[in-house]
Amino acid sequence: MKRLAVICAFIAIALCANAMSLMDKERVIRFEELPVGAQKMIKTHFPQMKIALITEESDFLEKSFTVMAAEGIKVEFNKKGEWKEIECPNSEVPTGIIPQKISAFVKENFPGAKILSIEIDDSGEYDVKLNNRVSVEFNKRLEPVEIDI
Repeated sequence: MKRLAVICAFIAIALCANAMSLMDKERVIRFEELPVGAQKMIKTHFPQMKIALITEESDFLEKSFTVMAAEGIKVEFNKKGEWKEIECPNSEVPTGIIPQKISAFVKENFPGAKILSIEIDDSGEYDVKLNNRVSVEFNKRLEPVEIDI
């Protein structure tokens, strides 16, 4: 009886390990496999981008996509194709992507600074990093709530 219990426990552990590995999966995909919204955003705001790699990551409840370019640009999308994070370490985030209130705040308070990355979390709050090493957090009403200098 104990031997049967040990065998059952071993099988259960193996099945759980296999299920966990299936839950968190990353694979390389083609541009055409991105959600339509993500494709449109890339074509509109990064028309000259030389895409180096596109990955799809799936875990138990979520799916996300990451587009990485030879120029160092990285854009992350949610499963709906909405951007979640944009990093442009060698240039700047295109102004057409940045909410106008955020652009205006940066222009007024940090003249000449460029936005190198912008991230929006699930609650609608933004985190913006500038080329002068300043980081600004905005609430969902696009009001600045914290500045790290």
